[in-house]
Amino acid sequence: MDHPQRQNTEEKSRSLRACLLFLAALPGKMASWLSASFIGRFFFGYDRSMALLDESRAMHSLRDSRLKHLASRVRYRVASFSTKSRPLRLFRLFLDMIRRTKTRCYGLFFLTFGIYTILVYTVKYFAFAATSAERDVLYVGAAVILLSLPMLISGRSLNATLQENRLLFFFLYRVAGLRIRSDVKGDGWQFNATSAFLLGSAFGVAGFFVSPFRLLLALFGVVLFFLLLSSPEFCLLSSVFLAPFLIFFEHPTLLLASILIIGMVGYAAKLLLGKRLFSFEPLDIAVLALVLLYLLSCLFTSGGAPSVQDALLSAVLLSGYFLAVNLLTTPLLIQRAVHALVCGGAIVTLIGLLQQLTGNAVADWLDSSAYAYIDGRITATFANPNVLSVYLLLLLPFTMVRMLRKDTPAEKLLGALLFAAVMAALVYTWSRGAWFGAIAALIVFVLLSKPILIYILLPVGVAAPFLLNNLLAPILRRLFSVSVADSSVYYRTGIWNGVWQMLGDHFLGGIGVGEEAFRAVYPYYALSGAEAATHSHSLYLQFFVEFGLPGLLLLLAFLLLLFQCLISHQREETDDALRLLSIAAGCGIFAVLINGLSDYVFYNSRIFFLFFAVVGIASAASRVGRRERRRSDRSDHEQSDSYDLDIEIDG
Repeated sequence: MDHPQRQNTEEKSRSLRACLLFLAALPGKMASWLSASFIGRFFFGYDRSMALLDESRAMHSLRDSRLKHLASRVRYRVASFSTKSRPLRLFRLFLDMIRRTKTRCYGLFFLTFGIYTILVYTVKYFAFAATSAERDVLYVGAAVILLSLPMLISGRSLNATLQENRLLFFFLYRVAGLRIRSDVKGDGWQFNATSAFLLGSAFGVAGFFVSPFRLLLALFGVVLFFLLLSSPEFCLLSSVFLAPFLIFFEHPTLLLASILIIGMVGYAAKLLLGKRLFSFEPLDIAVLALVLLYLLSCLFTSGGAPSVQDALLSAVLLSGYFLAVNLLTTPLLIQRAVHALVCGGAIVTLIGLLQQLTGNAVADWLDSSAYAYIDGRITATFANPNVLSVYLLLLLPFTMVRMLRKDTPAEKLLGALLFAAVMAALVYTWSRGAWFGAIAALIVFVLLSKPILIYILLPVGVAAPFLLNNLLAPILRRLFSVSVADSSVYYRTGIWNGVWQMLGDHFLGGIGVGEEAFRAVYPYYALSGAEAATHSHSLYLQFFVEFGLPGLLLLLAFLLLLFQCLISHQREETDDALRLLSIAAGCGIFAVLINGLSDYVFYNSRIFFLFFAVVGIASAASRVGRRERRRSDRSDHEQSDSYDLDIEIDG
């Protein structure tokens, strides 16, 4: 009696299983169909671009034996100079002496410096009536004395202390990637207690004329300079981490450019000595063309000296891309770069959320009559909510990677909390362009990383506004307020109309780079109510108006090569970790470009640098994956059919 009913149940179960299998396979089938289509072949064409470059006359010239011989001679001369040069030998001896010196001598230096700093302030207070504003000197002296105490109890050399201290070892060697010097012996020259006492006394007495805080800052700057110069990888990682916080300095862009120049000098020196690699791909040509475009704009600008300065700084900031693609040559180094970005982003996110919770959100970028339900917009360390939102867009996909990687449950939970925090901070920027970019990036990330999750994401996205109406009401109201009547949209539309009229007279050559060039020309074309604009509020329009039609075409060519590189790598990569990082970088870039439709996302120089640094990380991931696959092929086959565009100078 139960046999027909059981058979009917089994048939329904098989039908349900077949339906689920079909739904699970559908995203993969669609991806296969898309890759076989004309559009797919177009975007999967990076290998063809590399083949064309590989077969070009320029690459054949680089592989010419005479050029290789010349490179070897140059490398030999540089290595010989670095070995025999008396100043360099003395400098190395000085560095070894610093590493060899006992840690307690450094403690004695700081103790003496702190005591003399307090004594100098006391003398100035009673003898010269020092003002109460100079009382901060006492805090500096006390802090230096406290810093010296743990150093005084160590009898090991500085080199041994750095290796044995877990926190310092983790930061300097695991995070920063500095090389461990185990060949420094303790029987050579070193500073003794007398020299440490005399130097500390001299620094303390110098506080009578110069602020002790500035002396400490100068000392820290010298140490940091040599760290950056000795390790260009540390230079890249520190610039990615510190970029959001440079606003606390007087000239943040100049400081960031200086760090990158030091890194480029250090990389060039190590490249000549055969200690680093140099690679060249089609995407590099596009970025190099952008650098040349910025340099050429200095000759044809309407903004004068400030515009020339902006163009030169932009060209330097673009070097972050070249540092990334040539220094991040292993999966571990790529992970370190991503960790530097995410750690800095976590701090910025926390600052932004604290700004919201303490009621310090800024209302300067809001129409209070239309958005009375919004208390303000957070800015964190960027002084502008729209700039902060672009930074969070670059960061957001990397936080999702931690949830999908094969880590411990605690690490997955930490990744989920960080993702939620970044999403909350992004909401409180109240930037609608960034919201649209985040939605697009999340959808693309899910489709590329875990396609089956799209069947969960879509229903949740549709149902959320109805289930969480009270919670999401302000967000939805802000999101769907995009109309011609909205003040922000009306303002942007007015700017775009004025810029289009300006392009009629500057279609081919552009006006030059930066605010000064825009302000020098735009007022003659501005519509009423939009005269105060400093940029076009669109990435693509801004490139068009600054560089003319050649600049816009070059930007589009760069984006085409970039997405060809990312999509080709996503299809071919077999390492899940590298593949996820590449997808995350691509989605962050894609989100910023979506936001760029309605805002000039490169307005902030630190965001400009970070964007191209993330592009460099994505390109480096594709190169590392390609090298790993070539090594695997060479281990399986004696002859490989793949080509190699890396120019290696190996010592």
